[in-house]
Amino acid sequence: MILKQWISALILLGSLFIATAAYSWQLNEVQDCPVSQRNKNWLDCTVADVPSRLPYKMDDGSTKLLDSRATVICRQGMCDFETQSASGLWNSTNEYAGQIQQMDSTPVVIHRGYYLGNAADGRVVAYLKGTGPENGGVAAPAKASDSVRSADSEVDQCVDDWGKAYRKEAGEEALIINDQLDEWENWCKDGRQPAGK
Repeated sequence: MILKQWISALILLGSLFIATAAYSWQLNEVQDCPVSQRNKNWLDCTVADVPSRLPYKMDDGSTKLLDSRATVICRQGMCDFETQSASGLWNSTNEYAGQIQQMDSTPVVIHRGYYLGNAADGRVVAYLKGTGPENGGVAAPAKASDSVRSADSEVDQCVDDWGKAYRKEAGEEALIINDQLDEWENWCKDGRQPAGK
């Protein structure tokens, strides 16, 4: 009798530990899906530190310990979970996995508990179920490209140069108003530089 209680306690403790691990990795509502390092034809939305198996609540209300990573294949933009048979063929599990603006057949590695969608800039991302655009939430924001950041920093530097030139002429204590900053920004975008630059 005591042995059964110990076994039950260990099982409960293990489930609690796994549930805590499940909670900790699900805190990110959005996972980016870059090209897989193992296979350039696949996308990979998973993070490395997730346990290999986690508890998941099934449609019938029961909880099962399942592999945390699953394969999704998107065809004509519609994605579903798939399993690979011994022959190498992929078979749908008939579970919907999201919709993306992508026409090619693209295998994607995804965590269970997520679905695929597009960010504001069109890139493929995985949303935690219950969040994101399919549940009335907002799409993941667009990523600022390095070229945009570089162009912005060049404009900022140019505006600073106009400010320095103005203060050199009007005095160090000269007040600079927003209208001047806006005007200088427009000049910089047009390629105009202060004298001496």
